[in-house]
Amino acid sequence: MKPTVYELNIAMDIVVDLLKNGLKEAIEEKNISSWASERSEEFHMGCTKVVFLPETLPEWVIKTDTNGYHLCRREVENYRCAEDNKLERYFAETFCLCKQEGLYFSIQRRGDMEEARTMAEEAFYNSISDSYEPWNLNETSEEREQNISEMCDDMWDSERIYALYDGFEDVDALADFIETRMCNDLHSGNFAVINGEIVIVDFSGYWTDEELEDFE
Repeated sequence: MKPTVYELNIAMDIVVDLLKNGLKEAIEEKNISSWASERSEEFHMGCTKVVFLPETLPEWVIKTDTNGYHLCRREVENYRCAEDNKLERYFAETFCLCKQEGLYFSIQRRGDMEEARTMAEEAFYNSISDSYEPWNLNETSEEREQNISEMCDDMWDSERIYALYDGFEDVDALADFIETRMCNDLHSGNFAVINGEIVIVDFSGYWTDEELEDFE
C-alpha cells in the first residue's frame, strides 16, 4: 500500500506548516509542542526521530530526524532493501516524502503499537521462559520472574526476531537481513500491528562507516 496523491498533499501541507512555524530553526520538543498544541496534533519524540500522527492522515505517520544523521532516509532505504529481498511483509511500508530545509521527511504506515507491544512482550517472555534454567534451585517465583524480565531486556535483536516470527519459512533470511542492515534496538515499542500482522516500525539502524563516506 502506498499513500495516495491526496494523502501526500496533506502530508506536504503539514511539513510546510511545520517549517513555517520554526521546526527548521531547532528540532526541540518545546517548538514542536507549541505547533502541535495549536493544531491539536499528536507527536512522539525519541532520541533520533520525531513521529507525527496527524488526524487528517489516519493511515500514516510522518517522520523526521532530531539529530541531523538522516536516519529516516536510511529507514526508507532499508525498506527498499527489504522489498528487494522479498521481506517487506515484516516492515511497515515506508517511503520518502520530501527533503526540505535540510530535513528529510518520510511517510510510514500507521498501526496499533499498543497491541504490538503486548504481543512482542509476550513472545519475548515465552521465548526466554521456555528454556529458562535457574542458577539458584531455591529461587522464589518473584526471583524467577525478575530474572526472566532481565533476560528479555538483554535479548539480541535476532533472538527477538525468532521469538516473534518462529515458524515463518523466511525467518532465517529476516534475521540475517536485520543483522546485515544493522536494524538494531528492536524492543517491544518498535513494532505495530497492521492488517492483523505485527511488523517492525523503527528499523533505520545507523549508517555504517562505508555509507557515511558516500553520504551526500
